[in-house]
Amino acid sequence: MQIITSRRVLRAAAACASLVALVAGVIGVPSSARADGLPNCPVVIAHRGGPSVAGVENAPSIWRNSLAQGFLNIEVDVRFTSDGVPVIMHDPKVNRTTNGRGYVSRKSFAKLEKLHIADGEKVPQLLDVLTDVSQAHGYVMFELKVTPSAPQWTTIMDELASTGMTNRVIVESFLLKPVVQAQQRGLFATHIYSRPVPDAWGLANANSELVRWNDVTPEFVDAMGTNSMFSYATGIAPSAEATVWSSLLFNNVAGILTDDPSGLTEWEASHCAADSTASMVKQIVPDVSGLSISDAVSALNSAGFNNVVVQNPDGSLIDELTDLFDPSAQHATLAAGIAGSRMSVTEPVVVFTQDN
Repeated sequence: MQIITSRRVLRAAAACASLVALVAGVIGVPSSARADGLPNCPVVIAHRGGPSVAGVENAPSIWRNSLAQGFLNIEVDVRFTSDGVPVIMHDPKVNRTTNGRGYVSRKSFAKLEKLHIADGEKVPQLLDVLTDVSQAHGYVMFELKVTPSAPQWTTIMDELASTGMTNRVIVESFLLKPVVQAQQRGLFATHIYSRPVPDAWGLANANSELVRWNDVTPEFVDAMGTNSMFSYATGIAPSAEATVWSSLLFNNVAGILTDDPSGLTEWEASHCAADSTASMVKQIVPDVSGLSISDAVSALNSAGFNNVVVQNPDGSLIDELTDLFDPSAQHATLAAGIAGSRMSVTEPVVVFTQDN
C-alpha cells in the first residue's frame, strides 16, 4: 500500500487519480472507465422523493414507491415550523402542496399536522423520511431551504442519530452558511450552484458541488479537481433527457438528481456499467480525538475504514490523535490520501497527517 505523508504530495497524487476519488472518505465517485471501456454509472438520486403523482411531491407515498422500486437515494426539501420541527416542504408557503395557506415558518407543528397534501397524507417530518430510508438501507440528500438555528441543528442531529442515518446523508443548500454548519457537525455537505463558471467558494469550502445540468462543462469539471460533482437534471422534457444524461456521463458527474429515476436507470443500463459498490454516501470518519493509536484504529475499523496509516509528515508515528479532527480542515487530506492510494470504494484508506 502506498503511504503518502505530505499535503502537497497528497494533492499531486489525487490530481493524477482519474476522478475515482472518495471525497473525504464519504462519496463514491463512480466515473472510472472499466476494462470493457464502459464508464461506471453516476448514482441515481430521486428528486423530491421520486416522480410526482397527481401533484404530490416530497411525500411518504412518493419516496416509499421509489424505495420499493430499488431507488435508494432519496432527495427531499426541509423547512422548519415555528416551534423548530424539521418538515418536508419545498415552498416557503403551504399553499401549492396542501389544503392550507400561509408560511411554514409561522405555523406550529401541531397546526401544520392538521393540513393534508394532495393525496390526503399529512405533511411529513424529516424524521419520517429518515426512518423509511434507514429501514431500506438507503441514503438521503436533503436541501436546507433556510439556515437552521442552533436548537434546530440539535433536532436534526438527534434525528439522524436515532435513525442511524448520520453517515448516510448529504446536506445540500444554495445558502453558504448551512453548508459550513453541516460540515462543522461532521456531516457531508454540498453547495448547490447554478452558474456556468466554477464556484470559487464551493471549491474552497464545500465537500462537493451540486450543479445545474446545463452548467456542467469540461472547464467546470477541470476546476473541480478531485472534488465530487453532482448535477441536478430536473424539469427536463422527456425528449431531451438522453442528451442531457449523455453530457453528464461524459463529464464524469458522481450522481444525477432526476425526476425520472426509472428512465435514467434504464438508460444507464446500455450506456455505462452499474457499480454495485458505489453509493451516494459512503462513510464519515468517526471522531477519535485523544484516543490511543490502537483504540483509534479499532474505532475506524468498526466504521468500515480497514486500512489506516497514522504518521507525521516526517514519517514518525503520531502517539495521540488529538486535535486532528477539525471538520473544516481534515477532508482534503483524507480525500487525497484515499485517491493517492488508489483503493476501491469498498476498502477505503485513511491517511492521517499532522501539519506543522
